[in-house]
Amino acid sequence: MASRLAQQQGGHDDSSDQQRPLYSRVVLINYDDIANRIAVSEQLAVDSSVPTADDEASNSNTAFDDTDLLAWRESRKSALTKLEDELTSFFEAQSESNISNQSNNLLVILDDNFHLRSMRRDVYKVCQKVVASSTEEKNESDAGRNARRIGFSLVLVDTPLEICLQRNATRQGKACVPEGTIRNMAASFERPETDTKDYMKKFELNSIAVDASQKTTTDDDVYEAIEERICACLQQSLDNPVVPPQKEVGIDPEVLQKQREQTLSNLIHRADRLLRTMVGAVGRADKTMGRTANEARKCILQRVRDDNVLSGDSDDGMYEAVIVEQFKTYLVENGGDKVRADSELLSVIDIAYQGLK
Repeated sequence: MASRLAQQQGGHDDSSDQQRPLYSRVVLINYDDIANRIAVSEQLAVDSSVPTADDEASNSNTAFDDTDLLAWRESRKSALTKLEDELTSFFEAQSESNISNQSNNLLVILDDNFHLRSMRRDVYKVCQKVVASSTEEKNESDAGRNARRIGFSLVLVDTPLEICLQRNATRQGKACVPEGTIRNMAASFERPETDTKDYMKKFELNSIAVDASQKTTTDDDVYEAIEERICACLQQSLDNPVVPPQKEVGIDPEVLQKQREQTLSNLIHRADRLLRTMVGAVGRADKTMGRTANEARKCILQRVRDDNVLSGDSDDGMYEAVIVEQFKTYLVENGGDKVRADSELLSVIDIAYQGLK
């Protein structure tokens, strides 16, 4: 699909009748491939990087172990670094060559299940960071903004659970994920929402779902229909590009500092109360997860103290929901296969959060 998008026609060359490709370069960042490379560097043979394991087969060469989990975790950081490097390099090359026409566009595709919204938000934050840095470099000139426009889109490859299970059953080794893990991930999956007034979810507005229930087809008409929808979504995202986190202007620095200190103090108190509530809920649901939950509390609370929860966004109303996202993500990334196979534990966190609202 990536190669087909690279060949899509978009716009005409003013000097000829030939059409130019919509994207001059397409980059695929596949989380599984990155995890495999990390695992290989540790002298491991990994067939798939999905961080799940069947406890009954934990001693076999097809079961995932802690090293596989580490590779999966590191792949998430590496993928975001790769994204930032690709975007930054592209814009720097544009700046050096003074190229700003629409025929010189970069398409970066990140391939992962992204089952939690916080995972998708991490990608959006990288885009915000790149936009913010380039805007500062160009002193917010119109040319600078146009040359550094980033569109953020989501394409959900939507497949019914039962079909996922059928396809998974045909796989071998670590590529075959335990059925319970698939079912629980489906239960905890947070779908992108395109029709919402929830500020926290607005970054997902440019999203579409593609039906993947049918087997792979070579029918060009099917591919073209999908491509048309994806290209329309991509164009919509460029018409509503990523904007950098807002900064306060026209306020006395000393007054602003005092306001931030007071706000931060209030946020620390709110965050600590929320985190302790979630730690308690997790401990009651599963005593063996108490320690990991408390480690999550300490880690996230430190982020709040460092004023590094919303990456510069000043909307305080988002803090609690983002903290819940980060708490769940920490448990998924650090709690081992037990958490990934137990969607009920994540539901307990949501229920505890709703009880405080």
